[in-house]
Amino acid sequence: PLYTAMLARDAADILEGVVLCGDGPPEIGAQVARRAAITVCELRGSFAGLPLLDNAESQAVRSSDPDAERARNGSIRSEMFLDAGDLEAARKEATLALEIGAADSYLVRQTRRTLADIAVSRGRFAESEALCAQIITGASPEELWMALSAQILRGRMAFERGRVLEAQA
Repeated sequence: PLYTAMLARDAADILEGVVLCGDGPPEIGAQVARRAAITVCELRGSFAGLPLLDNAESQAVRSSDPDAERARNGSIRSEMFLDAGDLEAARKEATLALEIGAADSYLVRQTRRTLADIAVSRGRFAESEALCAQIITGASPEELWMALSAQILRGRMAFERGRVLEAQA
């Protein structure tokens, strides 16, 4: 994708420009707005991309599958809240995304990863471990990054429990 192949500042400028022009099918507009939101958050802070997600929401309403688009938007929004440390808002967004996007296995796995991270942050290790197991089991090649992320969360849990060698492994 564009935003991973170039400097983040350049990608943000290009993606924001595409979003602002408003042309094209709503599914593509929503996806571009989400990618722009992610890139802008990385550059300018956790909530800087929220207006772009609002644009993705307006695109979602006009799409052929509004619930799927809204679930994808909510999944990204939950990550933004998590990054900002607002664990309750992150959990609410992730739960809603799961409810309306349950048919999308990629979205489900990604949202479970967010919920697992929230659980670790709250010291709910058993809950996080159960979610990590669901993320890792049966991950497709395009979902391997989430399985790796779940393994990192497992390492974090081991470290916080004082099991340093397990965390390092």
